[in-house]
Amino acid sequence: MAVPVVVKGGDASTLKISWARLFSTEQTGGKEIIDYDLHWDAGLGPKSSFRRLIETKDATFTKTGLDQSRDYRFQVRARNLCSYGIFSGLGNGDLRLPPKQMESLTCAMSPTQCATVISWVRPESIGSSVSKYEVTVRGKDLKFYPLTQCNKLIGLQLGLTCTVPMGVF
Repeated sequence: MAVPVVVKGGDASTLKISWARLFSTEQTGGKEIIDYDLHWDAGLGPKSSFRRLIETKDATFTKTGLDQSRDYRFQVRARNLCSYGIFSGLGNGDLRLPPKQMESLTCAMSPTQCATVISWVRPESIGSSVSKYEVTVRGKDLKFYPLTQCNKLIGLQLGLTCTVPMGVF
């Protein structure tokens, strides 16, 4: 069977799954298809086992009430009078969204540390939580430079401040 197609539904917690019906004798094993057996990982990740979601005569299914912080995987197989066929490859439905736009950064000189302290407010997370920030500074030459030393600071991982030694700017 072909891989199921998974698209976002009408709201942020819905996925629509569809697959191609089987018709030819080669595809059906010479017998009429009774139904399609749709399985999923329930958004539990690549190491989780698949479980039956629904058996249906249709070639589409809409799953509602899903968690926006998860990525879902689906596979389908057909059943004829004799038995089930082999499973399709995996169709993927990702409901995760990027966080909302951040507010402006604040920069202040720290005379005690001889450094500039860049701080920000954590943006609202939609679905998955923010796991990392990337701070980029425009230099005197008007080019942009990532502040790689911030990635080593715990403050950056927590998303509140990044202290940059003088001379970096």
